[in-house]
Amino acid sequence: MKTCPYCHHDVASDAMFCVHCGKPIEKQTEKIEKKLNKKERTQIKSMEVKKEKAPKNLWWTFAILLFLIGLVVFDGIMAIIFNEAGWSYKIVFMLSACLYVFAIICSTISLLTDSKATKNNLEPTGNTIASIAVIAMSLYVMLVNIQQIILK
Repeated sequence: MKTCPYCHHDVASDAMFCVHCGKPIEKQTEKIEKKLNKKERTQIKSMEVKKEKAPKNLWWTFAILLFLIGLVVFDGIMAIIFNEAGWSYKIVFMLSACLYVFAIICSTISLLTDSKATKNNLEPTGNTIASIAVIAMSLYVMLVNIQQIILK
């Protein structure tokens, strides 16, 4: 026997409609089951074990700062100043190439720190995409700088 969710009268277990009020029974019980499933899902989600976060990984921010300082300050501003003054700006490009190498090193350390955190079941705190982007951009600009040093 089922109970009608609308009028609360007993109905046959295989009935699709209530004989007393005429409303469908199956659709309502399906909705109730869906609601129960949602409640069960939220209970399961709340019971899941959350990963602990690893200590803050700021290496990727250092890498971005080094890259931007090399690009804006050295390759941009100082190269123009040296060129206008008539001095050789090769030294500026060499110094910025060193900054790009340090940016690549910081990005690599960030990636290694996050991989260690993942191996220890900790949530990584670095920015993987930013680290990879800094490595790629630093390599590119560093190669352009080396080309400028060699050709001029």
